[in-house]
Amino acid sequence: MVNEVSKIAQAQTTGAPTTKTAKKAEQKVQIFEGMTVKDVEKNGSEAQKIVAKAFDNTGVKPTKENNYNGGDGKYSKKEAENFNNYQFSLDKNKRELKAYNKKTGCTCTIKYNNLDELKENAALLKQAGHLKGGKIVFDFRNRTALYDGVSGGMLNVGSRGADKITIRNSDIRNISGAYFKGTLVLDNVKEMGMIWDSPTKVLLGEEATIKTDSNSKIEIRRYSHK
Repeated sequence: MVNEVSKIAQAQTTGAPTTKTAKKAEQKVQIFEGMTVKDVEKNGSEAQKIVAKAFDNTGVKPTKENNYNGGDGKYSKKEAENFNNYQFSLDKNKRELKAYNKKTGCTCTIKYNNLDELKENAALLKQAGHLKGGKIVFDFRNRTALYDGVSGGMLNVGSRGADKITIRNSDIRNISGAYFKGTLVLDNVKEMGMIWDSPTKVLLGEEATIKTDSNSKIEIRRYSHK
């Protein structure tokens, strides 16, 4: 049985980023267990160099002193497999970096102001590995985020550098945003079932604003930091 999100996903054109004929394809490196972040920063494609640290996230406890980076400088088997699941496309003219996850079929795009900002927030691209189908766009120039046609058990909107987050046409069980203080817009969001739909459970802080449409089904709880 094809549900509403499946129909939407089939109609979308959010597959692997395509390379324009006028644009020379970058040679990327295959990541393997034991390879170091420095190896990728030296020999990888330009996009891989930017995201190299973001895919090294186990082995060291994140602390304030190491900027909450949990990496140990080299890739485990799981980290290497995760890195290899992605296809990246960097467009410096548009200031956009796209990441397509071949396993989940989800595309994530960061629209950045400068390369330092992109590197600092590159880990957001891994959202494409946690959600299935559709597209995600983090627009730092306009301080917005969009989740369109995605599905998954948990969507965390707590820290995305956005004043406004829009989720539409999506099958989500839980949305967590205890520390989000902006506006959350839900358009046709629910937990979709084979027979009937259930409400998406939403957790938001007291300062956040939520807007929903008649096609959404939600149960909202407010989190107090007091």
